[in-house]
Amino acid sequence: MALLALALTVRASEQVGGITVYTAGETAGYTLTDGSRTYLDFPGAGRYELMSGQSEWFPMPVEEVVAALEEINYPVRDLNIDIVILHVPRVDRVESSAEGSVVFLTPGRVTYPTEHVHYTVVHEIGHAVHSAMMPDARRGLWLRYAALRGFDMNAGGPDVPHAWRPHEIFAEDFRALFGGQMARFGGRVENHDLLPPDEVEGLREFFLSLVAPGGVSGGVAVLPNPSWGEVVLRAPDREASTGLQDVRVFDVRGRLIRDLDPAGGGGDVTWDGRDASGAPVAPGAYVIAGRVGGVSFTRKIIRVLP
Repeated sequence: MALLALALTVRASEQVGGITVYTAGETAGYTLTDGSRTYLDFPGAGRYELMSGQSEWFPMPVEEVVAALEEINYPVRDLNIDIVILHVPRVDRVESSAEGSVVFLTPGRVTYPTEHVHYTVVHEIGHAVHSAMMPDARRGLWLRYAALRGFDMNAGGPDVPHAWRPHEIFAEDFRALFGGQMARFGGRVENHDLLPPDEVEGLREFFLSLVAPGGVSGGVAVLPNPSWGEVVLRAPDREASTGLQDVRVFDVRGRLIRDLDPAGGGGDVTWDGRDASGAPVAPGAYVIAGRVGGVSFTRKIIRVLP
């Protein structure tokens, strides 16, 4: 399939810590055309066909998206998240959604109420938080969370109602506990059969326990970032005795790209931008994860062309 890129370089419009917000106009620069069809091809996420036609759509205002982020009472600024404000909906995924560290905000047929924007933004950030801090592989954490919330982790499946899906319960709890006033909706959540999250003893503390000392990055520096050559991972001085451990590079869909074995531990770790076979990786976003001082960390790095 021959695709024509409409734009190659797009400047991010707003930055909130490590969170980058792309306006609807800038997001349009990541579209590709194939005959009469248009696709969104945003780095770090799948390719989506976009709706066509003459319908008028109303994207979420970037200033309200930023306001919702700034009111979150949780260290999300330590995370590397891309928020994509869509100018038209996707064909097969018309609702807002999160895919790893990428959040898609769908436009409406009419202008959204401010409360809807805040609610949606913080809910989807909740999905990005569990992707970064409590991925599905951390089964023990999910079992602890399910016990706190009173649902059965083994009762899932493709037909489980939306409100009973563990990821949705997590995102709703995050919104109701840590969102600003307009996002919290008085602490109510989608699943009315569950207790309001602020009435669950130990739930807020559970969420806060997911944060590593020094933030999600664990104080680990990645230099330079963005980069087209070698990058160096450097542990904070206080962890020099234990150093970096179990350092791995993943693509943003969670596929392992490269194991990085620190030579002897206690020092810096260097990645030459190549995969396990020795081939240079394609430009785009990657996630470096590992441990420092016994605490897990994640960092997003952007590979660019020289």
